[in-house]
Amino acid sequence: MSEKKAKLTRASGSQKYQEVAKRIAEEMALGKWKARMRMPSVRQLATDHGVSKFTIQTALQVLKKQGLVHIRPRSGVEVGAGVSFDAIFKTSLAIVTSDDLHHAFSAQYLLNMLKGIASTLRATGCTYVVLQDHRWRKEFPAGLRMLPVQGVLLMGSFNRELQGEYANLSVPVVLLDEAAQDLRIHSISVAGYEASIDAVRRLVMLGHQRIAFIRPVLLGADRQRIDLDAKERSDGFRVGCQQAGLAPRNYRVYTSSYRQPAAVVQEVLSVRPPYTAVVFSSGTFRKVLMKTPGLSVPRDLSVAEFAPTTLFARVSGPRTDFFELGAQAARLVLNPPEQVQRIRIPCVWYEGNTMGTPRTI
Repeated sequence: MSEKKAKLTRASGSQKYQEVAKRIAEEMALGKWKARMRMPSVRQLATDHGVSKFTIQTALQVLKKQGLVHIRPRSGVEVGAGVSFDAIFKTSLAIVTSDDLHHAFSAQYLLNMLKGIASTLRATGCTYVVLQDHRWRKEFPAGLRMLPVQGVLLMGSFNRELQGEYANLSVPVVLLDEAAQDLRIHSISVAGYEASIDAVRRLVMLGHQRIAFIRPVLLGADRQRIDLDAKERSDGFRVGCQQAGLAPRNYRVYTSSYRQPAAVVQEVLSVRPPYTAVVFSSGTFRKVLMKTPGLSVPRDLSVAEFAPTTLFARVSGPRTDFFELGAQAARLVLNPPEQVQRIRIPCVWYEGNTMGTPRTI
């Protein structure tokens, strides 16, 4: 007889279920069962611990009162979230972001990304913890080294030096929605460069010879910064225009902050001879343009916009499945390959009704 069973045999009836409850709780703390994972049947637990089914059922009631398990009729026993923090962290990924959480849950593409992460983790019995602070734009969260997490997901912009700090962690690290500058960490990003070239090709095929591109600039405490996704898209736009044989004077990239979207839109509309098409890297500027009095789209101006696949609007343009981007990132951390991965999520073209032939044709 094992030592564990011998101790339980010597215990009185009233003490047995308490001993079993304690041992199961210890096994949870050691990570034997992950949060929200279904536990073995009462019969199997009784066999494992050398006690009756009644003793196991009584022990589970004790654990239920402690918030360690959920007992669901006809579904069995499920590990709760009331296990120790160490046990939770051992089955978690850490998401590090410098953005405000209210922004993460209000921006549709970020929300879709989080849903993709959560869906993948839920299927594996894992979860995630979020470390949010504006300081993470410039500083490495030193306490992260102490957390026994399975991996780290980076959401936001992190400079090369910071990426190097994360690369030194002993767990896999994935940078989301940007191509990593440090060659030692994984990254999953949108193929915006190729999508911009494709957008220009489609507009030129319709007869457009004068095209503008509007991208956002991010305002920091000390300087302005071009979002890397926006830069990649604008680089692809320029290359697409060059490949199409457009004269340099007939295409231009405009940059503006989100605080003054109307100003850049009016600047684009006031150019003479006028542009016949505009490609938007962000929906904020497109919304302002669409409200311009007397402007008819696509009769007066064709419009294309980068957006998530969940944007059910009439606007034409490249679409990105951010749910799948988040899901792939979570799978990459949970099953890290030996070689560093640079995954590119291709855009899918959405044929709305905001693109047509220019009026001059």
